Amino acid sequence: VYLYNATASAVTIDKGTMFYAPATTTADIVYFTSTSEVSVAANTASGNGQAVSVLEGRAVTETLTTNYFGDASGTFKLSESGIIPASLALTVGTTSYTHTTRLTDAGASSPAFTSLTTSNGETVIVLGNGINGLVPPGGSTITVYYRVGGGSKGNVAANAITEMSVPVTGITINMSNVAVGGTNPETLASIKSNAVTVNRTQDRAVTLLDYESLIGTFPGVVKS
Repeated sequence: VYLYNATASAVTIDKGTMFYAPATTTADIVYFTSTSEVSVAANTASGNGQAVSVLEGRAVTETLTTNYFGDASGTFKLSESGIIPASLALTVGTTSYTHTTRLTDAGASSPAFTSLTTSNGETVIVLGNGINGLVPPGGSTITVYYRVGGGSKGNVAANAITEMSVPVTGITINMSNVAVGGTNPETLASIKSNAVTVNRTQDRAVTLLDYESLIGTFPGVVKS
């Protein structure tokens, strides 16, 4: 997204600022969130403007608890559905916890967590147990940040992003690039087809059948 600043002073656009492509008669509103803090220089009313990198998704900050019970393997169900797992970020007090797809890969003292998505699209945060992943201290405030995405709906055309969720005085959107890379969740039929292979190999290749199964998961491979 490219911004103009019509004021006489530089304006800071905070990380997490939301932009959106308005709804039309054929498409829903699509939100985008800035990935870093950017300063827009004064009187930038020529050229493309100041570039601001954004990722598709509506930003949400949710406080899970202000008094964690201190037990191992704590779980919390998030209030939104359609969450982008890669966007999950957790803060326990003042400590940042890292999202991992496999909590079993985390050490006992590692501030890590994982997430599970239920069949109805709900996301559950899973904390460490002291063997795999650090157990948050009792009494902690736990806050999670994430983006709610729209999958392939986020692949909007160039200049479709025209609005800011919270307008900033003097700042206008000049233009936006085409958005690419948005994909929908795996279908139930695909999960049924792939689950057996994934569960059997666990990313390991020992037998000839393991190698055949793993190679077959690469795009473009028809037979191995």
